[in-house]
Amino acid sequence: MLELGKFILELDFKPIVYLVLIYITSYFILKKKKLIPLTIEQLLTPQGLAYWSADDGSKQGPGFFLNTQSFTLKEVELLIKVLKSKFDLDCSANKQSKEQYRIYIKKDSMNKFKDLITPYFHKSMLYKLD
Repeated sequence: MLELGKFILELDFKPIVYLVLIYITSYFILKKKKLIPLTIEQLLTPQGLAYWSADDGSKQGPGFFLNTQSFTLKEVELLIKVLKSKFDLDCSANKQSKEQYRIYIKKDSMNKFKDLITPYFHKSMLYKLD
């Protein structure tokens, strides 16, 4: 409760569901299964790549892994194609198990990758790039 002179203002905050987030989610989840939309090239931005990398990526050796094990090989190959065509990143599919793949951003693309995503990385997450 906030008193302003003779007036008392009560503030009541309630959670709000943002329909926009539900709409965006529908691009990436169908029947509780993650998927890569065919329009991913139009949707993926450097900022989106940075958030994806900070959340679900790790530096290993001279390169960087993006964890894509929940996607099909066809979807991983689509992502690799988009990373090459849109950001000129040299990547490959790294087999984890029988049907699980991660995307590996190769050493020769690491400087370009870092320059692309660093402006959007929170400083607490920069350790993932070193």
